[in-house]
Amino acid sequence: MDAGQTRRNRACQPLPPPLSLSTGPRRAALDGSKNRMTLMRTSTKRQQAGTARYVNRVGRMAAEIPAATLTTLAFRLPMLWQAMSDPKAAADPELRRMVSEKIHAAERSARAVALGGKSAAGALNRHGAKQLQSMAPVKAALASTDPGTALTALWRQGMLNAEMTAALASEMAGIGARTLSVALAPLHGRVTANARRLSTRKTKSTP
Repeated sequence: MDAGQTRRNRACQPLPPPLSLSTGPRRAALDGSKNRMTLMRTSTKRQQAGTARYVNRVGRMAAEIPAATLTTLAFRLPMLWQAMSDPKAAADPELRRMVSEKIHAAERSARAVALGGKSAAGALNRHGAKQLQSMAPVKAALASTDPGTALTALWRQGMLNAEMTAALASEMAGIGARTLSVALAPLHGRVTANARRLSTRKTKSTP
């Protein structure tokens, strides 16, 4: 076989597949980052749905509190004025209830705020730990002699960092909404319950 025939045979042979991101360690890095981002996106969607429910609850309570407060004050202010001049009226259990219920509601709200702060601190700590953990493949890729591997790892890390930041922001928003909802619930419960009770009491006392 002459040299020309040899060259023609080589030309007819299929070319080797081009170097792609779907082979070797780069494929594993891509798959790992993609899986983490998919999980974070799913978790973020669930978190956003939960946050929306808490926001709606807070909005409903915020709308009901003023009306219930006005109703309660309409019954309690005359009691206060009467208690200032009448010792018998000052012995009304309703006046003692005014103090005790506020203390109880304030304690529950304070506990809710403290737990919310603890949850926020935990979320920040988890985010920091995940950031450090996610950097391990990048360090290994940067140590590689293949520039494509390093560039792929850096690009994927940037994408992953953006997803992690969005997930953290969503989680913090959820914690804030949940904390506000739980902290507002004692006040809302007391005020609305008082408005219903006092309205019933006034109705029964009316001839």
